[in-house]
Amino acid sequence: MVFLAYLHLLLNIDYRGLKGFLRGLSRLISFDVPDYTTICRRANKVAIEIKKTLISYKDKEVVVYLDSSGAKVTNR
Repeated sequence: MVFLAYLHLLLNIDYRGLKGFLRGLSRLISFDVPDYTTICRRANKVAIEIKKTLISYKDKEVVVYLDSSGAKVTNR
């Protein structure tokens, strides 16, 4: 849930998009995907300190690609 909360806050991905991301990931690793309202409720309960995260990537560019087949993350 913490990872999903970061994706929601930092990349502005809506909860239905996060559900689609999880559905793609569940094809690789078998797990049950919660509905978007459950993701919303649980992600809003997670306390995230964004300040430290933004400082750690201040001089780096992080690229995240999301589509229906999964995710790819690169540092450039």
